[in-house]
Amino acid sequence: MIGKTECFMLPVLHDLYENRKNQEGISAIFLYPLNALIASQRKRMHAWCSALEGVNYALLTGDTVNRE
Repeated sequence: MIGKTECFMLPVLHDLYENRKNQEGISAIFLYPLNALIASQRKRMHAWCSALEGVNYALLTGDTVNRE
């Protein structure tokens, strides 16, 4: 069963995968209004990005330690 998350996230990940060209930098940003929402998606995001060679992700929340 495909849920709301998959309906918007999978097409973006597919596009990133299809258009990857050894580039550096940020190609897409997903904004969530609550940490709890991305926390519930973390497992899926990890599984999807791990399966797509050349597509990496990072989660930045209010709990992320500032690295200067």
